[in-house]
Amino acid sequence: VCALQVGVFLFRLGGDVFAVLFAKVTDRTGALDAARKILATLDPTSIGNGHAVGIHATMGVALAPEDGETVDVLVERAGRAMYAARRAGVDLRYFEAAMAPQPSDRLDLVADLRMAIDTDQLQLEYQPKVNFCLLYTSDAADERSSVDLGGRRIITKKK
Repeated sequence: VCALQVGVFLFRLGGDVFAVLFAKVTDRTGALDAARKILATLDPTSIGNGHAVGIHATMGVALAPEDGETVDVLVERAGRAMYAARRAGVDLRYFEAAMAPQPSDRLDLVADLRMAIDTDQLQLEYQPKVNFCLLYTSDAADERSSVDLGGRRIITKKK
């Protein structure tokens, strides 16, 4: 979390995805204006000491309380707006109710999952957790054992 200025906080959600919280923005116009200001600061001509730097951002905007009352809902809806902006080839999009998953979408998913279960189309896959600190590379057979994990032989140190 980084406080950019009083009432403005930047959160890194993961990878190249960030969220900005504007505590004092109270309406859609203010939210869109704030987003446009951020996009303007990322303009390649305004950064890099006069050298153009290839930075591009796509933003989705959601506003409390009309778009959601919890942080999780607001982040999810801003994310939907962002992906809608990417698909449309624009930099900025405000969340619209049509972007929210519809109950029929969920019912279709449930029906598809039931059919997949009934027709044995689901396959269990897993990723074993291995403590790589226990890996041992000695040739001394009495000090090591091997474990077969999904077709991969892991040599481990005996305890």
